[in-house]
Amino acid sequence: YARAAIIGISNATTRLHIIRAAVESMVYQTRDMVEAATSGGHVEIPELRVDGGAVKNNLLCQMQADILGIPVIRPKNHEATIYGAMLLAGLSNGVYGSLQDLSNMWAVERVFEPAMSRDEADGLYAGWVAARELTKGWTKKLPQH
Repeated sequence: YARAAIIGISNATTRLHIIRAAVESMVYQTRDMVEAATSGGHVEIPELRVDGGAVKNNLLCQMQADILGIPVIRPKNHEATIYGAMLLAGLSNGVYGSLQDLSNMWAVERVFEPAMSRDEADGLYAGWVAARELTKGWTKKLPQH
């Protein structure tokens, strides 16, 4: 597959359009993963808990809620990965008594609820899938270095 593609770019495309496309790509790739995880009907994902620097972007979080059709929960501590590693180290060294103690330390900053109709969200996602299909096989045609 192509490493990246921006479908529909023109001389009217601005820097902000490119940034928006990158955000949308993150959202649609998240839906790809959620659909893969839930496709067998054995897994349900009722909400998405997010972390990392990108989740400071309200547009990203709202778009994820809209496209996934589930609440997106942003914690007060956006860098939960390193925070979680620190807490687990504390647990293993007796600083904390149990996993429940650690769970009680997790706090919500904001919940993003879906605000888009399912038909609209599914239509936008279908456009992503169609664009993604256009890129299949591009790298096979490029000379290998």
